[in-house]
Amino acid sequence: MGLRRANPESCFDELSGMSSRRRRGVSLVMAETRKVVGRRLVAGLIGFAAVMTGILGGCTPHARYTSPSHKAPKAERAPRRRTNAVRAKVADTASDSRSADTIPNDLEKVVASYIGIPYRYGGTTRRGMDCSGFVRRVFIEVYGTELPRTSREIARMGRPVRRRRALPGDIVVFRRGGVGRVNHVGIYLGADNFVHASRRAGVTRSSLDDEYHARRFSCIRRVGRDPR
Repeated sequence: MGLRRANPESCFDELSGMSSRRRRGVSLVMAETRKVVGRRLVAGLIGFAAVMTGILGGCTPHARYTSPSHKAPKAERAPRRRTNAVRAKVADTASDSRSADTIPNDLEKVVASYIGIPYRYGGTTRRGMDCSGFVRRVFIEVYGTELPRTSREIARMGRPVRRRRALPGDIVVFRRGGVGRVNHVGIYLGADNFVHASRRAGVTRSSLDDEYHARRFSCIRRVGRDPR
């Protein structure tokens, strides 16, 4: 068996072919590596740019992550000032509420001197008097005002006053059933109390809230000067 002589040129060609395949493989690997590195580098640069922009431009924290202690304090409302008209109205109301339950000394003394005097129809003296006679005597002694003789005529005097505005010295008017003709009068004392000449008890104090008087109550009238 004879030995085959190797051709130097063919060996060189094989080596050359292997070298070129390796070079192509290395080139592909490097190309892929460059792509990956390039993408990562670009992403890193974008993130870095965003961070720098936030630092240089100033960042405002999201409301979700803001501590309650950093909230701006609410502006306190200035207390409302009462106008002169409101203050005057309040003062007037307070004055009425104080005087509505306070009986003037002169009225209290005169009324107290008549308590217990018996009822007498048509009477005008301390021996006995009816409702209109009693009201007439008190107005003469306390206010120096002479009123008509009958309860119906007295009920036409002065001006009407709302019950919540009534003051001691006002006249309380009663009607039959509250809507019929006037048949009784008395003098308001405050706190829904009044004094009158009753058929059963003579001159006495009573309440407008009593069932009997509540059904017959008609109105309250103010005669002459302010009874305060």
